[in-house]
Amino acid sequence: MTELWYLECKVLKDRPGVLSEVSALMARHKVNIIAITTGLEEVTPDKIRPTVLRFLLQVTKDSEFGVVRHALPEIREVEVTALRKPTSLDMITLKYGLEAVISTARDM
Repeated sequence: MTELWYLECKVLKDRPGVLSEVSALMARHKVNIIAITTGLEEVTPDKIRPTVLRFLLQVTKDSEFGVVRHALPEIREVEVTALRKPTSLDMITLKYGLEAVISTARDM
């Protein structure tokens, strides 16, 4: 049994190691990260500030996904905003980034 899940987290406080904490949690509980993207709020020559982390996760029968779901809120620098089976829009967002999808739609 293999399932795909979409995880989206709002970055509350950006600091070194936030992404590694989320990915280490997945690794400890045998959840594979297939894809990851970030959304950026501010991009200037001297500052880049992420606002969201998006993951496509692969969960197998050996995964401890229930533990991951309950442990994610313990990472205080992120807030889970979505955890669901991926939709078509989720897949496009992961491939192109939501900001690119919105920008393209505005240009039409």
